[in-house]
Amino acid sequence: MNGAEVKVGIVSTHRRWSSGSEAWARYHLALGFTKLYVFTDDGCAPSVPSSLAVQLTPCAPEYWASNSLKGLFTEQVRDIERDFGTAQWGNPKRVMARQTHNACEGLVRSSQDGIDWLLHIDDDEYFWCPGASIHGHFDGLNRAGIGSVTYLNHEAVLLDESAPATEKRRTSFKKHRYALTVEQQNALPNLLPGKPYFASHSSGKAAARVTAKTAPLGVHSFIVDDRTLGVGISRVPGILHQPYKSVGQFLDKHLSQGEFQVEQVFDGPAGPPGVHAEAQRLCRNKDTDGLRSLYARAVAWSQAERDRLEAEGFLLTPDAALPIDEGCIVG
Repeated sequence: MNGAEVKVGIVSTHRRWSSGSEAWARYHLALGFTKLYVFTDDGCAPSVPSSLAVQLTPCAPEYWASNSLKGLFTEQVRDIERDFGTAQWGNPKRVMARQTHNACEGLVRSSQDGIDWLLHIDDDEYFWCPGASIHGHFDGLNRAGIGSVTYLNHEAVLLDESAPATEKRRTSFKKHRYALTVEQQNALPNLLPGKPYFASHSSGKAAARVTAKTAPLGVHSFIVDDRTLGVGISRVPGILHQPYKSVGQFLDKHLSQGEFQVEQVFDGPAGPPGVHAEAQRLCRNKDTDGLRSLYARAVAWSQAERDRLEAEGFLLTPDAALPIDEGCIVG
């Protein structure tokens, strides 16, 4: 790098560009990210981002038809073009295929823009780098000879309807199991009877050096075909993940997913497939009351549950303000 400041970009696929996307972008630009490559999965661009550092690309049929990488993924892109506007569009396996293609496009554009590192995250994920600048962090990775790094994700705690509004605004995150002690990991199965510790994936997200030998390996990692470079795993910095903000969003997310095989999509040792398998069954039967009940029983925590796990060291509460809700900055 010859002493130059490391330039770090983000590639991300958003369902649509919204006020929440604006807050997400402001947060990451304030951290020091140079460029945000955002692809809107609904194919629309209803508004122009407030920052020129955000390159917004609507993934309309014209985008897929003209994708510069189509030759590498002819069959997959043909499936994407066929699925546009159909019920299959929300299938998580298909969504992740589109996210992977967008990450490939993000690598091409970041290389053209002189970006050194590229992070791949979703619009419900926030890069968390306490006590250090992102430039210092990625410069340290360069100096250590690291080519790609996976950041453990820490999932937001959602409190049930009985919790006071003031408590709901104090956002805590469940530490990834690999950020827990051995004793804490062993205690997980009996910690929350009938309820998983994580309600979504625990796979983390990744960043990689932008090189001609870098490619996304699905949505959770990158591969850098260079044996001189190492691979890292990071607890801190990490990813703060809020897969759901409310029961309404829980319903919306699952009702839009269509038919899929749980084991092909969701992973991790904390047991979330049970939640998604039951949600899929309820969606198939259009049982919204059942989905609400599932959310209350398996996703939302009581204040007492949150306070107990916080006291026992399972949770973290970031000092930095996070835009985890549209138009609402909380700490």
